[in-house]
Amino acid sequence: MVWNRLVAHENSFLFDSYFSLAKFKDIAIFNGLRLILENADYVWTRWLIGFDQRQQLDLFERLVGQVSPQKISLLILAAMAVIAFLIAMYQIQIWRPRIDNPVLHQYQRVLQALAKKGLHRPKSMASQDFAEKVSQQTDQHTAKLFKQFNTDFITITYQTVAAPNSQQIDAFLRQAKQLQRHIKSKQCVVTNAESTKFINPAG
Repeated sequence: MVWNRLVAHENSFLFDSYFSLAKFKDIAIFNGLRLILENADYVWTRWLIGFDQRQQLDLFERLVGQVSPQKISLLILAAMAVIAFLIAMYQIQIWRPRIDNPVLHQYQRVLQALAKKGLHRPKSMASQDFAEKVSQQTDQHTAKLFKQFNTDFITITYQTVAAPNSQQIDAFLRQAKQLQRHIKSKQCVVTNAESTKFINPAG
C-alpha cells in the first residue's frame, strides 16, 4: 500500500513537470524514449551502488592483471610522475615569456651571442652600422653571414610594400638559429673583443 502511494506520488510529480516525458506516454515514440532513459538510469544506478570493493578489485585486475604490492607501487609512482609532469608543464607555460615578435626576438638572440663573444652593439647604434662593425671585428665568414642576416632582418621588419609571409619569417628564424650556433662555435673569431660582461642589446 505504501509502495503504491509512493509510485502514485512520483507519477503525479512527473505529470506536473513541464518537460516530463511521462506526459507523452500515450505517444509511442516518446514513451519508448522514456523507457530507454529510465532503463539506462536504473542500470547506471544499480552498477554505481553495487560497485563494492570486490568489484573494484576485479575491475582493477582486468585492467592491470594480477595485483601485487610491487605493481601497485609502480602504478602509484607512475601516477605521481604524470601529475608532476603536468604541473611542471603548466608552470613552464606560466613563467615562459610571451614572444610577440619572433623576428625581433631572434635578432636580439644573435646580438646576445655576439655580446658574449665580446662584440657589443651600443643602444644608439643603427643596425647597419653594427653590421659594419661586425665585418671589421670578425672573420670573413662570420661577417658575411651576419651581413646577410642583418639585411634580411631590415627587409622583413621595415619593408612597406607588403607584409612578410610565413615562409619568409620561417626562413629568417632558421637563419637566426644557424647563425647563433656559428657564433657560439670556435669558427667565429672576434678581434679586438670588448669586455664579455653581458649587455642587453634591447636596452
